[in-house]
Amino acid sequence: MGKETVDTQSSIDRLTNQIKKDQEKIQKANDNLRQAYDEMTDVENGIREACWTFRTEIPDDVKKVWTGTGRKDSFRDELLPRIAAIKPDDIQPDLRDIERRIAIVFDDNANTVPEIPTIQLSQLVDYEDEPILQKKIVGREDLPLGALIKKLENSDWVSQGIDYATEGDICPFCQQP
Repeated sequence: MGKETVDTQSSIDRLTNQIKKDQEKIQKANDNLRQAYDEMTDVENGIREACWTFRTEIPDDVKKVWTGTGRKDSFRDELLPRIAAIKPDDIQPDLRDIERRIAIVFDDNANTVPEIPTIQLSQLVDYEDEPILQKKIVGREDLPLGALIKKLENSDWVSQGIDYATEGDICPFCQQP
């Protein structure tokens, strides 16, 4: 029992000391983690409050249309990705212009513009003999477009296009059915 017991006791004492040192390291690491977590919470709260302060500066008309931002956390979560998407060379919007646009869009007294009726391709053939379509479109030669039209000899493109209009189901002018 002699030498082995002494060696074993020595190992136990050494390992016990190592355990104490490791437990102290763990405690310090936990303290650092808790402190870092507290600091992170303070920073997050500061960001949330800064975002909320910014919200109070937003005009009421803008707040009405910016839905889902009535709580501090949701407003922060909505705002931060938008801020991150801003590039240094982006032009800052004019807040008064945004207010003006919102007032126009959400004006209850605004009039709707009637829908523009679509024209059937078959109707184009009916208008083929109209005098306005017989007139050649000629640009001034001193303009780049006029020089191009003259070079291509393409001043009568409307009447040439009408010939194609009867051949297919796609308009030769706008390339739509």
